[in-house]
Amino acid sequence: MIFKVILFYSVIFLWIWLIFRWAARKLACNMLFHPDKEHLDTPKQHSLDYEDVYFTTRDKKKLHGWFVPCENSVATVLFLHGNAGNISNRLDEIALWHCIKVSVFIVDYRGYGKSKGSTSERGLYLDSEAAYDYLVQERSIPPEKIVCFGRSLGGAVAIRLSLNREFGAVIVASTFTSLNDLIRGLFVPWLASFFCWASPFKFRSIDLIGYVTHPLLILHGTEDELIPYVMAKELYESASKPKLLYPVTDGKHNDTFIIGGKKYWYVIENFIKKSLTELKK
Repeated sequence: MIFKVILFYSVIFLWIWLIFRWAARKLACNMLFHPDKEHLDTPKQHSLDYEDVYFTTRDKKKLHGWFVPCENSVATVLFLHGNAGNISNRLDEIALWHCIKVSVFIVDYRGYGKSKGSTSERGLYLDSEAAYDYLVQERSIPPEKIVCFGRSLGGAVAIRLSLNREFGAVIVASTFTSLNDLIRGLFVPWLASFFCWASPFKFRSIDLIGYVTHPLLILHGTEDELIPYVMAKELYESASKPKLLYPVTDGKHNDTFIIGGKKYWYVIENFIKKSLTELKK
């Protein structure tokens, strides 16, 4: 009799624990990922030629992206965006990339825009690998002519991708050291501890960046209200050479490519050209 009572309450406790754990993880997912299914615009409205591209990941998820070609481009940028919206929210930035004579391939992660599936840390890594493989295998772009660019959450994806794919250069903007570090900076200690425990996502860039062997440029606004500039300095200190840290004076989280002005784009353009030239030697 006692055994049955203990078993009964154990099962009840287990079910409560599993439900609580599921709800906590669901909450963490909803806080991190903010996908938008609807495209607000297309490159055509920005006077940019483009191609709709569909490709498939290793786990059979169908993804969508835009390939925005540039005549006489010096490189192709694989653009990995942040946690909110979709590729249509990055058109202003794509237009500025176009001005420094690079083609851009920007993709929506699973669950974003026209891409199928639901988001996860592992899923984002698989999506970025599939996007890279599309450029190399389907478009025959040499790896040394591809620049991996990640903004915010996309910076963590870019760092992870650069460990198992070849690039001419890697650029990250407004990205964090790790998701747990970011959480601890956003919430009071007890709530931060709960979210760090609940979140199945880690994105430990600080532990990986030292293994990146490609030329690395870190861009970050000095007044970033979401991801503090000190994280950029920590990433830079942990990174291997060759590396460059460029602080965007007065830049916030989402406006560095605007606030930085011509000098911001000159730094990027010069970094890409120098990195690709070094590879030829």
